[in-house]
Amino acid sequence: MANWHCYENIKPRKRNKTFFLTLLQKKLSFCNLAKLPKTKDYIDNIIETNKQFKVRIIRWAIDQLVKQGKNINKSNILKLIGVSEKNSVYVTEYLNSDYYFKH
Repeated sequence: MANWHCYENIKPRKRNKTFFLTLLQKKLSFCNLAKLPKTKDYIDNIIETNKQFKVRIIRWAIDQLVKQGKNINKSNILKLIGVSEKNSVYVTEYLNSDYYFKH
């Protein structure tokens, strides 16, 4: 899907099989994907891991904070992505990583 930016203005959702089947507006079950091998291969190639999703949603939150002119801090990021402090290990790791400073 070339138009990802259309979906990034709203809070990101994890790109898994359910997400893509919803976008396709098909009433397919996962077992029916076996009948559509090219579709199944495409979806399997673009679904993301939990870690990839968490990095993407954190980056989205940072972009939103910049657009709103707010401070980029852990508390504001957690509010935007709807994660509690006890589940914030990925946010802390991302903010402390070299990757954060490169992007």
